[in-house]
Amino acid sequence: MCTLMILPNAIIAGTPRSGTTSLFRWLADHPQVCASTAKETRFLLDRSDPLFQPNCNVHDHGLEAYSSFFPDHGAASAARIRLEATPHYLYQQTACDVLSQMKGQPHIIILLRRPAERVYSSFQYTRHNLGAQLERLSFRQFVDALRRGNRDPSQTPVDGPLVTRELAYSCYVNHLEPWRNALPPERFHLLLFEQLVERPRTVVQSLAERLGIDAAFYEAYDFSRFNATLRVKSPFVQRMTRRMAKVIPAGGLKRSLKRLYLALQQDRSALSRDNDRRFLVELERDFTPFNDRLSREFHLDLSSWQ
Repeated sequence: MCTLMILPNAIIAGTPRSGTTSLFRWLADHPQVCASTAKETRFLLDRSDPLFQPNCNVHDHGLEAYSSFFPDHGAASAARIRLEATPHYLYQQTACDVLSQMKGQPHIIILLRRPAERVYSSFQYTRHNLGAQLERLSFRQFVDALRRGNRDPSQTPVDGPLVTRELAYSCYVNHLEPWRNALPPERFHLLLFEQLVERPRTVVQSLAERLGIDAAFYEAYDFSRFNATLRVKSPFVQRMTRRMAKVIPAGGLKRSLKRLYLALQQDRSALSRDNDRRFLVELERDFTPFNDRLSREFHLDLSSWQ
């Protein structure tokens, strides 16, 4: 247990498959930012959440254990921003309660992506990056299964937490309201994924100013993307590789093995959505009432979602 409690004062709290990994890396590169050793600490998840971490959580270990993700106390203390990113926090009562009651309330950053596109990205990521057994399932079948309340849309073992709540996760306004009510406006930052992709420098510099760090750092910055969906030749091999990767220590050897693996396993052909375009339009209509409320209640210009 750390004697000096070092807590994050900026958290990327949402949403999955909306550019949170890229934004985390871009902010972490700033000399005035100290990032947590794990991008997703999941420290403030509700105990009932499927991604709950029994070995490190606020319920059993107290807020002091949050410091363990900032082991370099000197660097963390000197940094203007101490950054963490767990995009499932948006959906957690624990995270909202703890962060809103923290002394010197932290900045909460939430990225929002066009709802149907976010669900589609999660479907493709689960199928390819996670190697889940969805290869025989079309996107329409996947969504229909979620609508029926199937815990496992593929009828075979998959990473349940990443798919079972996808539709509700994209009804953003339902989840944003408790956070807005709990935080002062100057600590609550909503960003659109589409704008981040189209104008990363403008968006990140504006955010840097709101966080109180030097925006000029990003004038010549290379905004590389991270954690993008890749297409794999064999989902089975991908599943096995992910399991083995957990026991290989981080370092140069692991990075070299990853490069070799991707050279052999990654299918460089583009992910086609031709068969899914019409259904994506249909699905987007389901989110229209939620998007209208989101635009009206949070004064957001969602024209990029039309």
